[in-house]
Amino acid sequence: LLNSVVMSVARSEQYGPASRTILNAVRAGRAGKGQVSPLKVWSPYELASPTREIYGDRFIPLSADRRHLANLGSDHELASPPLKRRRVSTESLNRSPAKSPYQVVLREQLLESSPERRSKRTLFAKSALFQYKSSNRIVGAENLDPNGASYSVSFVDHSSPTRDLLSPVIKPNLPKIPSTSLRVLDAPHLEGDFYLNLLDWSSKNVVALALDYSIYLWKEGNSELFCKCQSGCKPTSVGFNRDGNLLGVGLSNGLVRIYDSATKQHIHQFQDHKRRVSVLTWKRNCLLSGSRSGNIEMHDVRMKCVAPVRTFAEHKQEVCGLKCYYDGDYLASGCNDNKVMVWDMGSGRPVHTFQHKAAVKALDWNPHRPGVLTSGGGTSDKTVCSWNVMTGQQISTVNVGSQVTGLLWSQHSNYLVTTHGYNTNRIVVWDGQTMEKYASLEGHTSRVLYAALSPDSTTLVTAADFPDQTVRFWTVFPKLNSSQRVSSCLTLFDRI
Repeated sequence: LLNSVVMSVARSEQYGPASRTILNAVRAGRAGKGQVSPLKVWSPYELASPTREIYGDRFIPLSADRRHLANLGSDHELASPPLKRRRVSTESLNRSPAKSPYQVVLREQLLESSPERRSKRTLFAKSALFQYKSSNRIVGAENLDPNGASYSVSFVDHSSPTRDLLSPVIKPNLPKIPSTSLRVLDAPHLEGDFYLNLLDWSSKNVVALALDYSIYLWKEGNSELFCKCQSGCKPTSVGFNRDGNLLGVGLSNGLVRIYDSATKQHIHQFQDHKRRVSVLTWKRNCLLSGSRSGNIEMHDVRMKCVAPVRTFAEHKQEVCGLKCYYDGDYLASGCNDNKVMVWDMGSGRPVHTFQHKAAVKALDWNPHRPGVLTSGGGTSDKTVCSWNVMTGQQISTVNVGSQVTGLLWSQHSNYLVTTHGYNTNRIVVWDGQTMEKYASLEGHTSRVLYAALSPDSTTLVTAADFPDQTVRFWTVFPKLNSSQRVSSCLTLFDRI
């Protein structure tokens, strides 16, 4: 073996310092000087050619913030020499269109480039980024929160400054809302009852209003008599379907009628309630009605059968608020028994029951947060609450200082509007994310009992109690273009 090594070294065209060292060591071993062969302890760096740089057995790119990883070993020679590569200027990276919010989040989460994060952490302190085994520590109560960061499906720390990038809807800067109404109409003989729902606005831009025994339609400045009920049978609720071609009318004797809004013809009627029908709402081809008896009846208008498809019977007093979920089979109901119930429309059973301190008429689903219901309480409650119907937990509650008679969400921006009765008689626009008051509109001198939002979600129509008895139109939300509603690329799991 030694002879073959000597012959191979002797045949090489160029003799480097390492080759001559090996040759001398072998010859010394032949001479019997007792020296151990250096081949057993020689470093790879000494055996290399002097004209070639030696690198590690693999290439691991080192960023500026992680260059100290090369010196983590106990011996300095364990660190691989830096690889000489062409560097890309920082200015060219800044000009690159690939520098997106996604890269900003990655830089903050992985490299801790944020000053706030660097001030809170030392080098690799309390970090499991390069650890292969978690520390054996006792899990405290703060780690058991199902809504906490430990159970989050996102890799982004929600306590970081980049948490605002997770918002799926860009909140616009709302212009200043006019403090005065756009138009004022007289509404004589308007019934002043908190539990009734006498006003609605269809998708065809038609406003329906019940006055005494008659129902009037208003569109683009023109009003006309739609229908007139017989003596002793007042309309107590009105509601258009989603297409705006059908109008449901609930009466004080428990009868529910359906009209063609274009031809004014009476199509169908149902007689299932024993007492007045105070609220109506639609779910596709089904009409749901809530009455003073506490029952909620659902009818399919395509069927000739008079019997209801399903009955929801859990409330003990008058049902005055109904709203169907946009994309699911959930129904929310508010009642004079101070309860808000969320129903499974397939089985007809309540899924969750939420409690207020007064009657609940104001209900609406948050279109910007799936599965979130917002409700407002009456005079003894004076709060606006948000509920997560997936978990059954209360998200937030805000004391608004007066009776809440109506609540409507904007479809294009994260804002909502509430109408109020006793103590204020105002209309208030709120920031839906922080629940801070954005604008307060005054004009009505009595309780604002009825409210509806226009199809483009920009104009609000309200009607007030006696002695005001006026209908007013207000501009409350801006009209956004489709380009202003942008979904974030980071919210990959917000719909799961």
